[in-house]
Amino acid sequence: MKARTILLWLNVLILAIFSGCGFAAPTPDLAQSIPPTRPEFEEVIPESKAVTLAIVGDIMVHDAQIDSAYNGATGEFEFDASFEAIAPYLTRADLVIGNLETTLAGEHLVYGGYPRFNSPESLAGALKRAGFSILTTANNHCLDRGAEGIHNTLDHLDEWGLKYTGTARSLEERQSPLVYPVQGIHLGILSYTYGTNGLPIPAGQDYLVNLIDLDSIARDVERLRQMEVDLILTFIHFGNEYQREPSQEQKELVAWLQSQGVECILGSHPHVLQPAEFDKENGRLVIYSSGNFISAQKGLERQSSAIYYLTFVQDHQGLTRLDSVSFLPIYTYRYREQGQFAVKVLPLDNNILQENDNWDPDLLNQARSAVLDLIQTESITVYKEAELEI
Repeated sequence: MKARTILLWLNVLILAIFSGCGFAAPTPDLAQSIPPTRPEFEEVIPESKAVTLAIVGDIMVHDAQIDSAYNGATGEFEFDASFEAIAPYLTRADLVIGNLETTLAGEHLVYGGYPRFNSPESLAGALKRAGFSILTTANNHCLDRGAEGIHNTLDHLDEWGLKYTGTARSLEERQSPLVYPVQGIHLGILSYTYGTNGLPIPAGQDYLVNLIDLDSIARDVERLRQMEVDLILTFIHFGNEYQREPSQEQKELVAWLQSQGVECILGSHPHVLQPAEFDKENGRLVIYSSGNFISAQKGLERQSSAIYYLTFVQDHQGLTRLDSVSFLPIYTYRYREQGQFAVKVLPLDNNILQENDNWDPDLLNQARSAVLDLIQTESITVYKEAELEI
């Protein structure tokens, strides 16, 4: 009995000793050293982003336009009035691109229209204010004032902060294709022409004009791929003037460009609209001809055109594709103001069509219908006015 009592007291003593050594609840310091339970966070997926481009056709300035732009009081050529009605429909886009089918060579090389174009340099400022960011310069009129004309044109575009592609002042410039970032999406933009109206490119200066040459185009596309652009747009000056359907040569070149991985092919030169095709599943677009954006040419087909709105989407994985294509019918309206000839690019929306006091509504409705009949498809839709933030 005594032995059992002693053993009991020994067990009590041992328990007391171990309790004092810290096998009770952890001290505050030890508790702080235990890592807290990790809270559960939802995975943050970067948002997709979208950019919208506005694409238009040929920007031409004939003699009558030069004359009407001249302000005798100031001695300046003022083109802004021609674009004031259409500018809000351009600036809604993140980027506006058109084909500059004239030179800005300088007054000393003589201003003039058809057949060899040279427009007052102030045209660049008017285009900039209207919303343009990029002008393609490879076309059959880019050499109308020779090598000096190309140099001077690009110099004037530089002065206004307008980017360009299609002509160059040096081999280095020719071998540096245009990459334009828009809200984090990097677009590679190329421009080529079938020729220069028989005007020879000066010997040793082949870099001046991007001619349609499959080897050269393939090299340029590869350069852009190495620069890791998100998407390539190629502007091609080709086809037959005033023909509403693409030629076999146009179709063959388009097929080859698509085989090279070019997603968007945008044509010019015919001065009238030609059909467009948008493969939404593959994100590929071809516009065979965007027609005239502005000119003094006469005739419903030459005065009717469209602004194409291209919306590109980049997903959270960084993959970019053409998501939607819509268009706004436009019309270059010829009229007289205070006895002076003038032209104005009009958006053929309900606002303009109802302004019966200023415009001929029957003519504009006819022009709108002609554009819709030619290019509206299931995948290429007429713009919705609600989409226009003007």
